[in-house]
Amino acid sequence: MALDIWVVSAGSMITMGLNAVATLMQNGGWRTVLWIAELLGVLLCAFAYIRSHDLKVMFAWGLTFTLVTALLLTPKVTVIVNDLTAPENIGRVDNVPVGLAAPLYLITGIGYTLATGYEDTFHFPNERAYTRSGMMFASKLMQDSFTIDSRDPVLAFNLVEYTKNCVVPDIMLNHKYSYQDVMESGEVQAVIFSQPSPLRGVYWRDASGSIFMFCREAAPRLKALLQAESSSTGTTFMSHAVKMLPGNNAPQTVYAEQLAGSYSYFFNSSKSAQAIMLQNIAVAGLRRGMSSYMKGMNDTASMVDIASETSLMKLRLSHAVSYAIATEVLPQLHTVLLLFSVCIFPVMVLALYVRELAWPVCRSYLNFMGSLMLWPIMFAIFNFAVNFSTQNSFHAAGPTLSNMNRLMETSSTTAGIAGWLMMSIPFLAFRLFTALGSGFASLSSSLGSALSSSASADSSAVASGNLSAGNVQVDNVNGFKTNLNRDYREGMTTQQLGNGALESQTNNGQTVFDTSGAISRLPVDLHLDRHLASTAQQMTRDSMSQTESALQGYNHSLQKSGSQLRQFHEQYGNSDSSTLSASTGLSITEAEKVSRMQNVAEDYATRNHISLNQAYSELEDKSRSLAANAGVRGQAGIDSSKALWGRAGQWITGASAKGDIHSGIELTGRTGSHSQTTESGSKGQDTSQTLSARESLDFSQGMDVLRNYSLTFNGQHVDNNAAGLMHQVSSGITTSDSQYQQYTTSQSHTHELQRMASETETLSTGVRENYTQQFVEWVRQKDPGGAQAILTNTADSGVARQREEMVQAFVQDKLQGRIGDDYTRHSGQTGQGMVIPVNAAEARSGQAYEEAGEQIDAGHALHNIRTDVKKEVDAQQTIVKDRETYTKGELLEGGKITDAGKAERQSDYGKTGKNYEDNEHLSRSSQKNMLPKELSDWLHKDDKK
Repeated sequence: MALDIWVVSAGSMITMGLNAVATLMQNGGWRTVLWIAELLGVLLCAFAYIRSHDLKVMFAWGLTFTLVTALLLTPKVTVIVNDLTAPENIGRVDNVPVGLAAPLYLITGIGYTLATGYEDTFHFPNERAYTRSGMMFASKLMQDSFTIDSRDPVLAFNLVEYTKNCVVPDIMLNHKYSYQDVMESGEVQAVIFSQPSPLRGVYWRDASGSIFMFCREAAPRLKALLQAESSSTGTTFMSHAVKMLPGNNAPQTVYAEQLAGSYSYFFNSSKSAQAIMLQNIAVAGLRRGMSSYMKGMNDTASMVDIASETSLMKLRLSHAVSYAIATEVLPQLHTVLLLFSVCIFPVMVLALYVRELAWPVCRSYLNFMGSLMLWPIMFAIFNFAVNFSTQNSFHAAGPTLSNMNRLMETSSTTAGIAGWLMMSIPFLAFRLFTALGSGFASLSSSLGSALSSSASADSSAVASGNLSAGNVQVDNVNGFKTNLNRDYREGMTTQQLGNGALESQTNNGQTVFDTSGAISRLPVDLHLDRHLASTAQQMTRDSMSQTESALQGYNHSLQKSGSQLRQFHEQYGNSDSSTLSASTGLSITEAEKVSRMQNVAEDYATRNHISLNQAYSELEDKSRSLAANAGVRGQAGIDSSKALWGRAGQWITGASAKGDIHSGIELTGRTGSHSQTTESGSKGQDTSQTLSARESLDFSQGMDVLRNYSLTFNGQHVDNNAAGLMHQVSSGITTSDSQYQQYTTSQSHTHELQRMASETETLSTGVRENYTQQFVEWVRQKDPGGAQAILTNTADSGVARQREEMVQAFVQDKLQGRIGDDYTRHSGQTGQGMVIPVNAAEARSGQAYEEAGEQIDAGHALHNIRTDVKKEVDAQQTIVKDRETYTKGELLEGGKITDAGKAERQSDYGKTGKNYEDNEHLSRSSQKNMLPKELSDWLHKDDKK
């Protein structure tokens, strides 16, 4: 179930209040408070029963407890909050107790229904209906349009100037149109721009400056500006639309419709909003222009009119304050009081559990909410009354210069009545539910008096232009002050800039700046001066002198010297040399290897009974020969004597048959050397190996010995380059002591007569820059805490010294650099215009130097001294290093081959030794056989096959 409630304004605030109440009444804290209230009610009920012994007390408390719990707190409903000023914003709150939702639904529903019923009966359109647009919206629209001023400063200023210099002279001098035409015209802009003067003119002022133009040229510009400002996109139109319709998404469209509707209702006018704005802006500009013209003419009668207009403005402002407070504050006050009644509901519920407080609290709460119900109804009634009376008081087609004062007066009077009535709504509504007695008159009277006094004082000050806010004067004594001077100032506009300086615009268009307000006045002034002077001087002088002098002197000298020399020299030359040298050598390691080789050869020759030369030859062949042999062989054969039948046939017949098939593959590789190992066997007990592998290795290593016998004849030509750097330091002390005496007598007498006449004329110009304010900002940056004391304290000597130190630091930081740069710039120009004399001695010495240089070059060419030998030496060193690297690589490769051959020879030695041992074993076995050799060979011939 959902219940709708209606609020005058700020519906979101009521939604938040309902949410707060709904949340509060569902938490544990509320249940605890409610239990305490129930317990207190039970105790008070028991106390009342003990005192009266009346069962109706218990019955009444039980009925109250049941009704409050079962009807007010337990049922929950949903509340829909409708805001009259923002219909698009609808709030929704769930779980609201019926005890709060039902009274709000009834009270706000009845009030809204009665208010809309009154407005439907009065046949008000939207802009004059309180429930749709607010209190007196149409009247405020109309009154706001009366005081429309252009927001464009160019239009505001130049329209006043055009009125003074073009419109008034056309009326007074040319009689192109009359005051009556201008005062009563409904389209006043068409009248004043119809026939502009081609002779008179105005100073047109805009952002680019001030320029003189004729009235004929200014009229089209002003007309275009008026059209732009009065259009729906103009600055003036938009500012008033936003002011009257805050928060609206399309204020210019709604404002145009409602402004035209208000004028149609009040003036029976069919003008559009643009035409209304155009007429009112032009009327406001003409009023200011004519007032300015009359004040400039010092017209007494016009001043009386101005005074009367000021009085009317005071009255209008006084009444405007009244109904502005009522129309703006009362709807907000209604919402706040309604919020108060919503939020106070839980406290009211707690009071209902106490029987003695239940009925008075309930009655007061309902009376308060009932008075709030009457507020919208009274707003609608008073809104109708004010609008209807305002319509009847206006009897014109629209605002013009002639009826503007009367329209404002009528509107302000009606506003005063409306304000007085609406301010009495809160008291009147509450008294309708309590006692509508004599209290109403006294309350409304006191309220009206206070409102009238404060509004009159404030409006009078505003109309007179005397505004004072926060002006407190204490012990202000002025006396014996006489000023009978007459000051007249006009046409100057002064604006204070953000840095404190003043910018003034004079009447003739000049701009004047005053920076005295932007520069501090300190105990110390900082300036940077630059002067330029031109002096013309004439002087005449005549002098004559005669001198006498006497001289006596003594001279003593001591000299101490020291020198340091650093010299670099280059030398080029050549030399021829012839050498003869012979050399032979044998290292210790080589001698050991030769000894090994000699011993092996001798042992080999002795064992084999050969000569030493033949042993050398065979050993060299064994050491340097290497052969490799690999073969594959297959054999298949048939022997009939080995078959079963063949063996029997052989025994019988003694004959057999054999067949053989043989195939083989053999691969032999040789390195070009021959290696042989000789072994022999004899029937004796001596079996030896002719050459051991160790002996072969020793001989092979011994053959690698390098023997070097050389005889060298060498002839060479050497070109050499040499360079050297020499440092030489010398120190010397020369002590010289001389003593002499000299006596000179001189006498001088001078008699001088001088006459001098001087005439000087000086023309100078100077520029002074004030750095005082920059020093203030510098001190504030360096010492923020003590800046004020440093800059203003003139009595403390310590602060003065600190200020002097900071002045010196500031000058060094900010100004000394500029002075130094200026000095550098000018010091670089000191030699300009000076002629350097030619050095004749340098020319002569240079010729001698050239001659000596030519002689040295000739000797260089004659002796063919080369200076590029270093390049050839470097190239030769590079070649030698490359050859050395190549040789090392070859040696490494040869070493690898030698190591491989050594390993193969060791392997062959091992295999040969193994075969020798096997053969030796067979020989010994055969020697042990007792059979004759022929018989043994015949028996084993098949096995050998």
